[in-house]
Amino acid sequence: MQTLPRNRGFAWIRDVTTPLKNDKLYLSHCRWTPQLTLKCRRVTFFSRGIQGVGFTLIELLIVVAILGVIAAIGVPMLTGYIQDAKRSSAESGLRSIYLMEQDYKREEGAYYYTSNGNQTIRINTQLFSGNKTLDEAGDYYYYIRPYSSGYRAYAQSRTSSCLMNIDHNNKLTKSSRC
Repeated sequence: MQTLPRNRGFAWIRDVTTPLKNDKLYLSHCRWTPQLTLKCRRVTFFSRGIQGVGFTLIELLIVVAILGVIAAIGVPMLTGYIQDAKRSSAESGLRSIYLMEQDYKREEGAYYYTSNGNQTIRINTQLFSGNKTLDEAGDYYYYIRPYSSGYRAYAQSRTSSCLMNIDHNNKLTKSSRC
């Protein structure tokens, strides 16, 4: 350790950390004595020899409480965003069915229909020519039923009672539970 000249009662220490045999990190704590000599002692890094090292229990409890409040607010918001994204994906799937139904009627002269229940794979195979446009393992499943002079395509949630549909006039409706 090398000290620089004394200036107004303070000692300037150039190298304050020195490793010892057991690889613990020690700090040098120095002060000037009344005889104008520099007196240093080594203090381990993890001891309370130097005031201000570490956190008190109350500080840690306050941090944990703040994190708990943030989590209590953030988790429901995140869940709501996830449900909104799934609902938006189902609406997009219904719009895709509408567009493909228009092409199908133009080519075949009639609309494409399925039975009730999960017909997502069949719609992907028949209406979308084998492309997996609709998510077959997603939160919603799809089916298409005849309706007056056209059709209605439905998206039914697997986890809730949300039901959306689109008709041959491109009118999207949702149940009150969506």
